[in-house]
Amino acid sequence: MKLSLASKVLSISLAALSRVGHGQGLGHYPHVWLFTSQGVNIYDADGSELVKVIPPERACHNMGNVTNPDLRCYWADVVSDGHKYVWASVSRGKDMIDVFNIYSGSLVGSFGTCGSPRDLDFHPSREEIWVHCSDFSAMEESHMDVFSTVTPSAGVETRILMHNNTEARSYGVVVVDEALGDVGYATVYGQKYIYKVSLAERMVEQQISIDNGEPRLSGVYDMAFSPVNQHLYLRTQVCCTCGFQGADMFECGRYGSENVTILGEVTEGQCGRHCEGSSADNIGIIEYDTILDKIVGTHPFSSTGAAIDAPFTSPGGDRLVVPSLNGGRNIEIWTPGQNGELTTEKETVDLDFETAVDEEIAAYDDFAWVQTSGIDVFVLASSIDLKGQYCGYVQVPAFSELCDLGSQPNLARGRWSFVSPG
Repeated sequence: MKLSLASKVLSISLAALSRVGHGQGLGHYPHVWLFTSQGVNIYDADGSELVKVIPPERACHNMGNVTNPDLRCYWADVVSDGHKYVWASVSRGKDMIDVFNIYSGSLVGSFGTCGSPRDLDFHPSREEIWVHCSDFSAMEESHMDVFSTVTPSAGVETRILMHNNTEARSYGVVVVDEALGDVGYATVYGQKYIYKVSLAERMVEQQISIDNGEPRLSGVYDMAFSPVNQHLYLRTQVCCTCGFQGADMFECGRYGSENVTILGEVTEGQCGRHCEGSSADNIGIIEYDTILDKIVGTHPFSSTGAAIDAPFTSPGGDRLVVPSLNGGRNIEIWTPGQNGELTTEKETVDLDFETAVDEEIAAYDDFAWVQTSGIDVFVLASSIDLKGQYCGYVQVPAFSELCDLGSQPNLARGRWSFVSPG
C-alpha cells in the first residue's frame, strides 16, 4: 500500500519540522525525500511519483576519475531547519555539509566543516545546526561545528575539543534542544563519558562519567533526548569475547580481535559496535537526568541480533522508540514520565519487515515521524528490498503497515528517509 496518511501531513522530519512555506519547484506540498547511494530522490506525498532527482554528480563524491567515474554517496545524517533548508552530512572526498532548498529540492551549496562530519542536530531558538565530527580538518580545528540556518555560508568560529581537550579522534552524537537552554550534550565513541557543551562559549563545560559499575561497559554512543522529562537515553556499548568456542561471538569478523579486559581477565575480544547484538550486549539504555546531571537508571536489553541501535523521540518528546535487537521484528514505544523518575510505560509493536535475508542485517535504516492534525505515526525506511517494501509506518497507539515506493534495487541499504513540510 501507499502512505495513505502522508497527504495529510503538515510537518514531519528526522528533526522537528515546522511551517508550511512557499517556493518554486516542489511547492508547499509534503514530499518524501530518500537519500541513497545514488543521490537524492524526492517523491510526492504517497510515494506514487518520483518528482525530482538530484544525481550523485551534483551531491556526491567521485570515487573514480574523469575517464572512469564512480559516483557514490555516503550520507551520515540529515536534518532540517523547518523553514528553508535540508542539511546533510555526506562524504564528498572533502569534509562537507550539503544544503538543499526544502521547497525546490535544489542543492544550495556544499560547505566546509570539521573532519569527517557525522551527526547533526538543529536548535530552533538559536537558529543553528550543530555538527559532530570525528576529526579536525584543514578548515576547522574542532570536533564540532556550527552553522547559521539564516545564512548557511556565514562562518561561525568554533573550537570544541573532546578527549580532555586533546585532538584524538572523537566521532559521536550531539543533542541540542530548547529545553536544555544554553547547553548541549555529546558522546564520543568508546568513552564512558558524556560531554556537556556550552553553546554560547562553544566549549566543553563538563565531562560527566556514566560508568555505572558494569564491568563490560566500554562507553556510550547513540542517544536521544525528551524535553518532557528532560532525560537523555544513552545506548550503551560493551566489550565481548570472540573467536573461540564459548565466546560471546564465535567469529571476530573482518576487524579481527585484540586483547581486552573483561571481568578482570585479559582475553581475545572486541569492544564497541563490533559487539552490538551479541549475548554480551545486554546492559541496554542508561536514562540520564539533565537537570540534576545524574543517572536515573538502566533499561537492560532482553534480546540479541541486528537492529538500528539508536533510540529516537517524537518531535514533542512524548514518545521514545527503542529498536529491539532481533533484526527489526519489533520495537518498543516508551512514554517518558516525570523528571527524575525512570521511564516505565512501554508498548511493544510487531513489524512486518523482511528479516530472512541475513539475521545480522537490520531490516530498517532510518525513520521520519508524523505528528500533526490527529496523526501520530512514524515511517521506517527498509534496508532490505525483497518485495518492493521500502517503508512501513507505525501508529501510536501501536499498529503497523507496509507501504511501497516501488522496486528500485539501487536504493537498498544505507537509505535516509525524510519528509518535507507541506
